[in-house]
Amino acid sequence: MEEPGGGRRTSWGGQRVRWREGIQRDIGHLRLEEEDARDTKRKQILTEKKLYALLAMCCWLS
Repeated sequence: MEEPGGGRRTSWGGQRVRWREGIQRDIGHLRLEEEDARDTKRKQILTEKKLYALLAMCCWLS
């Protein structure tokens, strides 16, 4: 099966690793954005996004 980047997926385990790495990268970006956020509402939205990303990672790890 072809992946969007043109590579081939060899196993579900490999796919899960890529998804987990992507989610971890997203969490890292959200942390940086959160540090830069000045107003409270924007910080709240970024915190919610980070929580959803953590929830997604927990679901894929189980």
